[in-house]
Amino acid sequence: MKSRRPSTLLLLCLGAALIPGSVWPQGLRAAPNQVVAPGSVKLNDPIAARGADDWIVYSDASYTPVVDLLSEQLSSARHALEAGNRTATVTALHAASAELRLQSEKVAKARGAGVPAAATGSRHMSAAALRLDVVAGAVGEGRIRTLVQLDQAISKATRADMDHRWMVVNVSDWYPASAQPQQHLAAAAAAYAKKDYQAGTSEVRMATGYLRLEAGRADGEARKELDRSINELDALAAATAASPRKDDHLMAEAFARANRSLAVEERSKSAEFWGRKEYNEAGYELRAAATSLENGAAWIGEDATADARAAIADTRALGDQLVAHAHVTAEAVSKGLGSLDQGIVDLGRKISVTGGSTRRRLIV
Repeated sequence: MKSRRPSTLLLLCLGAALIPGSVWPQGLRAAPNQVVAPGSVKLNDPIAARGADDWIVYSDASYTPVVDLLSEQLSSARHALEAGNRTATVTALHAASAELRLQSEKVAKARGAGVPAAATGSRHMSAAALRLDVVAGAVGEGRIRTLVQLDQAISKATRADMDHRWMVVNVSDWYPASAQPQQHLAAAAAAYAKKDYQAGTSEVRMATGYLRLEAGRADGEARKELDRSINELDALAAATAASPRKDDHLMAEAFARANRSLAVEERSKSAEFWGRKEYNEAGYELRAAATSLENGAAWIGEDATADARAAIADTRALGDQLVAHAHVTAEAVSKGLGSLDQGIVDLGRKISVTGGSTRRRLIV
């Protein structure tokens, strides 16, 4: 059966329902994030979701959330440069470089703990730290005076190198951020439905800011999935900024693919943490994967949501048990991961294929 897709009105409803403090509209049974796993256990010290308090908005219109010490220092450097305080800018850039080197050392040590691509990530981070010191010198000498010049010096490639620090992010910092892409995509849908294209475009770019951080800790096929979604959302944002119009179905599919790519990455990380006997972290990855799968299905329609319900419940229940330090057998984990895998595959089949053609249609 073909899945029923969200109309403009439903996109607005989805957007409202997933924004904190909003009310789920009458006539729709439940918000997408309200699936509850049967027999869920009480969590030990659950980590609440929270978003960024501030954003770095680069000259190329990309967004980076201010969520850790490094991003705070980069934000401080930008504010200082904008205020004409070169000394403070240099100090903040050197502090950012020092912090990045510390994170690079942590990533390098993670190689021995079995973190894929840790050696490569550490090298990229070290190169980015060196670049920050060079840029600080250029600011001190007066060769960089504007934010545009600063952004040219700290290129998108350098920023991507810095995102590798997310490989060793603490679960207390990562998990609160894991729900943020969907929050911003929901806000974008609500804004687009109201024809507030500028706000919608900004929200999409905020979502990709979080996706880039997630891509920084990803490897292999999970990284490719995230990169494809980032490129697709960048194309969507650029298209709506240049020509305020949209296709609800294409937008819903792009948002669904973004959530599916997150589920793929979170599933990959859960297995990685389980293999290292870091059960608490594995549990939070599974809880996040269940939510990402749930959100992805919600963008496609009621049939997709119904089909994913069992996988969502199984995955969330397993995640809750691991977080609560309940006894979980290897067989139970294998079964739970298998259910999640099938849910991800099924959702992929329901989303329109050929992301390349979708991208072309988005930018026409």
